[in-house]
Amino acid sequence: MRSSCCGTSSRSTSGRSRQPSVGRRTRAASSPYARDVTWRPVGPVSRRIGEEREELAARFFDALREGDVGGLQELLAADVQLVADSGGKAPQWGRGAFGAANVARLLGSFLPWLAEIVVTIEEHELNGQPGAIFRDRDGLVLNTWTVDVLGGRIQAIRTVLNPEKLGHVGPVADAWAVLREAQRLRRPAP
Repeated sequence: MRSSCCGTSSRSTSGRSRQPSVGRRTRAASSPYARDVTWRPVGPVSRRIGEEREELAARFFDALREGDVGGLQELLAADVQLVADSGGKAPQWGRGAFGAANVARLLGSFLPWLAEIVVTIEEHELNGQPGAIFRDRDGLVLNTWTVDVLGGRIQAIRTVLNPEKLGHVGPVADAWAVLREAQRLRRPAP
């Protein structure tokens, strides 16, 4: 009899894995920690939560457009985080910001230049989350933002600045050129 690491028991196991699991309990299902993951249709409670989430996001983007730093801070959770993905191909705000006061201060610092370079904020659902597409004066995509809402507060703000990830949204702006323009406008005239 030959000794093999791939004997009949492993072959029968791999065969069972290809068979439908009708009547078999999976390891996860037999675990006392397994969660009920059955599909449930969206009902009135889910719709209400979705509407509250959309309304909070709309208030956030309105406050951002108006430059209302106090209004922004009141919508943020105490431990909110702002994270950005530039992939090294667009300007980024460092490693992110954490905490309501820090995030509000960071947002407030660049709100004036958004107005100076005529950035428009179009609210959209992105990746199943409320969000917005930021466009320059020519209508080119600068970045996208999504907000994670839980418990009536914004828990996270996620931005994508990487032009390689924005191409499916529309024609992408040169973010470095936009940043240079904003810096030029902020300098006092000689």
